[in-house]
Amino acid sequence: MSEDAGTDEKLAGEPSVADYLRVLRRELTSLELGTAPPQRTLDSIGMATGLLDHLIVRLHRAGNRLSTATRPIGALSWPHRLTQVRIARAELDEWERQERSEAAGLPVVETTSQAPTREQVERYLRRCLSDPHLVVSSVAAPLGGYSKDTIVVRFTGVRGADGVVMRSDTPSGPLESLVASEFPVLQLMHASKVPVAAPLWVETDPALLGRPFIVTTLVRGQPAMNFRQEIAGGIGAEVAAAFALVLADIHKVDASQIVAAPAPVGPALAAHVRRLLDQYQDQWQRRGGTTHAIVDSAFAWMRENIPSPTATPAIVHGDPTMRNLMVDDGQVTALLDWETWHVGDPMEDLAYCRDEIERFLPWRRFTELYTARCGRIVDEAALRYWSLWKFLRGAVTSVSMTHSLRHGLQSDLRTAFGGVHYTRFCSQELAKRLEAVAGT
Repeated sequence: MSEDAGTDEKLAGEPSVADYLRVLRRELTSLELGTAPPQRTLDSIGMATGLLDHLIVRLHRAGNRLSTATRPIGALSWPHRLTQVRIARAELDEWERQERSEAAGLPVVETTSQAPTREQVERYLRRCLSDPHLVVSSVAAPLGGYSKDTIVVRFTGVRGADGVVMRSDTPSGPLESLVASEFPVLQLMHASKVPVAAPLWVETDPALLGRPFIVTTLVRGQPAMNFRQEIAGGIGAEVAAAFALVLADIHKVDASQIVAAPAPVGPALAAHVRRLLDQYQDQWQRRGGTTHAIVDSAFAWMRENIPSPTATPAIVHGDPTMRNLMVDDGQVTALLDWETWHVGDPMEDLAYCRDEIERFLPWRRFTELYTARCGRIVDEAALRYWSLWKFLRGAVTSVSMTHSLRHGLQSDLRTAFGGVHYTRFCSQELAKRLEAVAGT
């Protein structure tokens, strides 16, 4: 009998208790007391506490688990689909309530990755930059997201103090894009004066990091928002307004400069949306593996309600959150993390960042600045449509982390915590938005 039999009421598709305990043991034994970076230790404690809270509730629940549809969602009418969505959301809310009762608050969700040694990086950069006197002062894997691994290197060379960022794919990560695909769009955006980290080169030799990576300049500043939704000091309406201009500048860039064929127009935009849905629904089916009332209903609604295109497609960033917006002394210095870029509906980007923007700037003012900059009219029907996407894609990518852990493809604390926490969070938020758009 498996360890998940009997009273263990796990979320559908979750790893076993033993899988989680192995991750916790590995993380604890990797932290040498007094030698690990303080932030790494704090992050590990916070995330481990979150996992333990989840396991305590999981082993003592009396039956509420992540709801699966009793019949295929496609066989139900929309009123019945929404009933299934509300049931699933209520169960997720109750699970979260029980976990919160185990702790004073949600744990930190950021983590730090392992990095190569200073000596290894120094030898590599001396060769690549043709500077035999280059001296690396620090190599760090900073706090960041779940889909790619990032290493920040600071050094002194012939041009004085400088730095680079090495960005690589997370093996079996939640996003299935390749980091090398970011390089062409970064080149185009940099040439178009859009604030991005300047791309330097693509490294195909896996010797240093164990896999290929791209190298960019190190951008000044700090993220405007961290993963706890906390705002950096001094960030407010001015930065939110600047964000409108950054997105407008991205959407002004001629998409035909980066794709093999001219950018699709007219009905082809709907075809692109279908391809995007196909891509992530396929990932959900391969790595989620369960029927899920909320996610399946959301995919169905988005397929049934693709809006008629009112504008030409654009290069879409795909993850324009203030967590990816770098600011320095109140000025935007770069928009980072281009792994989800594609040619598509620019309203996707606007809908994606709307919740954050409205904390600092009236949405009408944001859209006025956007339209004045790039000439595109904001389509409210398209914004309503794309309001689901942030959390639908998030549910797919977070359940993919759970899949990687369950199948032994990843065994780190970041993957374990991110899978269980964000699958639930995104499902809850997705249910709210689905009820809002499909219930009217």
